[in-house]
Amino acid sequence: MTTAPSASSTVLLPPYTPSTPAPSYSYTPREDECLVAQSGRHKPHPDTGTYLKRSGRDTIVLTGQDASAAIPTYRRRGLIAGFLDLAARETITDLALKIRGKVSLHIPDMVPTECTFLDESIGLWSMSEECSPLSQLPFAYTLPASFKAGSLDRPLPPSYSSPQSSIAYTLQVTITRRRTRKFFGSPKNTVCIPFGYRPRTRPGHSTQSFVAGFLQDVKTMPEEWREHAHRVTGKAKADVKPLDLQLYIPSSGVFALDESIPFHVQLTGAVSSLQEVYRADVQKGQRLVEVKIVRQTLVTINGMRTAVLQSVIGRADLVSLPPGAGAEDNEVDGSASLDWSGDLRVNGDVEVASFDAGIVRMQDFIVVELGPSANFERVRHSHSIRLVTDAWDT
Repeated sequence: MTTAPSASSTVLLPPYTPSTPAPSYSYTPREDECLVAQSGRHKPHPDTGTYLKRSGRDTIVLTGQDASAAIPTYRRRGLIAGFLDLAARETITDLALKIRGKVSLHIPDMVPTECTFLDESIGLWSMSEECSPLSQLPFAYTLPASFKAGSLDRPLPPSYSSPQSSIAYTLQVTITRRRTRKFFGSPKNTVCIPFGYRPRTRPGHSTQSFVAGFLQDVKTMPEEWREHAHRVTGKAKADVKPLDLQLYIPSSGVFALDESIPFHVQLTGAVSSLQEVYRADVQKGQRLVEVKIVRQTLVTINGMRTAVLQSVIGRADLVSLPPGAGAEDNEVDGSASLDWSGDLRVNGDVEVASFDAGIVRMQDFIVVELGPSANFERVRHSHSIRLVTDAWDT
């Protein structure tokens, strides 16, 4: 008689066979592999060069650098790594590392002002440790992503230099030795290495490409354009009809430093008013409309706004568009429009994108100006944009 197995009986599973371990990841395909697809964005290969700084018989070596760069450069949360090549290591009593960030103001008729916003000290070795330092002592330090500004955490600002203001970072290595019969030099050898800080920024999404021309693009993709409209009125006692000035720019408002920014300007109103501003433009040999990128730098030290600096970092060449059909039939008191299109580009020597670090804030604006005439004042309107270091797909 066969007895049915009880519910509590154990059923043995087949023996487990370990699977083959997954192959190690590599950026490039192996000989027996092929690349099926690749996204537009990829992480650049890390730099493998070194930067050397000698001071007496001591040498500081920083790894992971561009061998052709004048100074070391690091990205956001970059790793400052390298080693110290030390002489007379038996005389060393202390080794220390310091990272400093400083903002400076140099404005005419003002006392030069400096403010240290980052001051990190790291002990590498001291005589209290049992063993003597290695002749080549490695070190590594990860840059913080932010610093304390009062009770707030602010992102580390990028390094830059201009005639009026600058932000600079330094790596300072201090080697302390005791005096001996063979060593009569200064007990401290302090080596300062300036370095660049270049955090990368991107727009939050891809940007639309415009190739068909404004009038076609605004019809097919109206959501991709943002209109900024302004009423242009005459002088106090002038008997002229007002004009309307419209500036159209991509609605994202975020652009890479090396990216061209398309725009369109339209000036509409009574034909008599348009004729006046146009004649004034021709007679004075000036541009009727000018479009440019203006950077505003605000520096705040000890909670007080110390300086507001402005500079033009890009200008556009405008292309006047032909009038629409029937424009020649407009009466003097009728309505008409003048249209221009163009592309804005940031000057090639601009390397720093928009940022706000509290103590220093760089804001960028697209500015449209309408030149003056007998009955109209000069009109200037600005619209905030954000410049980033990289395009979305890089």
